[in-house]
Amino acid sequence: MKPTTTRMVMNLSDTLRRDDQQKIITKQMEEKEKLNVLRGGNTGVALGDGNYAGECPRKAYMRWKGLFLSAEDNRGIMFEGGLANETILIEKLTRQLPAGFKILTQSECGTSWEINGIKVTGSPDIVIADKDNVPHVGIECKQICSLWTGVDVLLKNKVSLKHLAQSAHYMLELGLPEYKLIYVSYVDYQLPYMKALDAYVPAKDAALSEHFEYGTNGKAKKMLPFRKVYELGFNDTGFLQYREEGSKSFWTTTVIHRQGIYDFFAHVTTLDSNLGPRPLTLTAEGEFATYNICDYCKEIKPVCDKYETVPSRWLSEVAKLDTVTDLNKI
Repeated sequence: MKPTTTRMVMNLSDTLRRDDQQKIITKQMEEKEKLNVLRGGNTGVALGDGNYAGECPRKAYMRWKGLFLSAEDNRGIMFEGGLANETILIEKLTRQLPAGFKILTQSECGTSWEINGIKVTGSPDIVIADKDNVPHVGIECKQICSLWTGVDVLLKNKVSLKHLAQSAHYMLELGLPEYKLIYVSYVDYQLPYMKALDAYVPAKDAALSEHFEYGTNGKAKKMLPFRKVYELGFNDTGFLQYREEGSKSFWTTTVIHRQGIYDFFAHVTTLDSNLGPRPLTLTAEGEFATYNICDYCKEIKPVCDKYETVPSRWLSEVAKLDTVTDLNKI
């Protein structure tokens, strides 16, 4: 059949790049509407000794001040995967919810409170509520995007301190006694030969071996896609605990105290006069990690190295970075 219009010629790569750029602009406009507001996505924890962990207070500060840090193109693709993960989980839950319950949208279940006169808002990923919009279950969704995160979550039961702090923040503000944190991996991960990894990967037919593919020599070749859910709750002394959902195992107690979340944001409101210490890189249980998160902050770390003793200069230099957009000027 002869086309009735001129045949379309598409450069798919250029088309997708244009959409990526449009999404950045859209995100900037959304962020601009929330100038001078602290954000739940930047939740960290004050440790009670003058130190902070989970999230960098300075990143929470710059976002509050309207400095938008754009993701690199490949990171943007990863973030889109995270949104797709939420959509898939919402669709699955919607099909399985009992009568009388529903999933609230982020606009329906957003959290909001104030500290030192500054508003703190948040958007939980998924909240299941009854017909009167009373929350019953909150869920934070995370997509696993690296083999090593998969090993930590699946085999070591190690959960990100930052993810736990964000979940705890929403749990407190929604008034829920329990919260869920789900990790989902959608890909096969080829396993490298490493003795350190051999110590954790199960032998064929052992517990958790169903999550691996094995070669003819009996050695694990791949980590297969999986989901893992943790349940969270605060103990009697106010510290967050977590364990695998449905397990009878003991709770793992974290360094996240309910007051530490509020104190973290109180600290961020003071950074105009003093940037304070750099964040500690800790496990959820409070042990020092084998890396330093500041070493992975390639955009902002050089500015911290030169100007962290003068907050106003630090902020102005961060605003000049190629990867930062000053939303106050658009």
